[in-house]
Amino acid sequence: MVAIVLGAVSLLAQASAWHVINVNPTDPTDRLEVDNATLKKVGNVVTVWSRQTFANPQPLDNTGAVFDMALNHQSIDCMNDTFVTTTATFFKGKAMVTTTSFPKTDIPPDSIIQTIEKAVCP
Repeated sequence: MVAIVLGAVSLLAQASAWHVINVNPTDPTDRLEVDNATLKKVGNVVTVWSRQTFANPQPLDNTGAVFDMALNHQSIDCMNDTFVTTTATFFKGKAMVTTTSFPKTDIPPDSIIQTIEKAVCP
């Protein structure tokens, strides 16, 4: 788990090619980005890091902890409209929690992951 957090923090520090794919029209600090430098395509599957920043802190869990940025690594099956988030790290100034090993899921319509799919899938 520590290595994953350090890897996510390292990703933020590396030269990246963050591309904004969605911005909240009422607050431009609330945005969704993908890192084109990490985008990889193998057949119908695309992997990419995404970063979502929030103008207002979001609840992390029932402890009262909040986060204002999420850094996620997704594997998206463009042909079958499914995805797996392989790593999710939540930040409030620093890395707070990293989770891994999510199940494969259908991409819901009008969702954040569908916005990412539209941005990275051919």
